[in-house]
Amino acid sequence: MPQPDKFEPKLVERIAKSLSISKELARRFHVQMWIYVHGIAVMLATGYLSWNPNDVSLMLTDAYEGIKSSYLREGGPSWR
Repeated sequence: MPQPDKFEPKLVERIAKSLSISKELARRFHVQMWIYVHGIAVMLATGYLSWNPNDVSLMLTDAYEGIKSSYLREGGPSWR
């Protein structure tokens, strides 16, 4: 796992509390979402994608809901 930044502990606490999951799983959730968001941002910044803000919002919401559901399933994500 990447090294945490100075803001990560507070984010992880909020995610853990919001989803009722452990801090370890919350950190993984945060990293997964960050990677997804960063990937979209890079593709938009480089002109690889030309989505409008609504499309970006829909894609991020779908990813968030999908990743969240994997953490809320009994037993957590299948890869852990």
